[in-house]
Amino acid sequence: ISAAVVCLIPCCQQGVLPEAPAARGYTGGFSAALMAKDLRIAMQLAGAVKQPLHMGEKAALLYRQVGFRGWGLR
Repeated sequence: ISAAVVCLIPCCQQGVLPEAPAARGYTGGFSAALMAKDLRIAMQLAGAVKQPLHMGEKAALLYRQVGFRGWGLR
């Protein structure tokens, strides 16, 4: 197990870190619509310097689908 994984394991349990997702019962905290906006900005900036973001393009497609289904505020 890598050090990164070992550090993340305790955060998955309630009561370890007050700001961790587990402390909030894994409820959402950042809407899909906001993530889509941030991703769109990142894609525009990457395009300005002619840097392809292949995974970003796939993620943008998924976030558009989320928005089309009306789940953007989740």
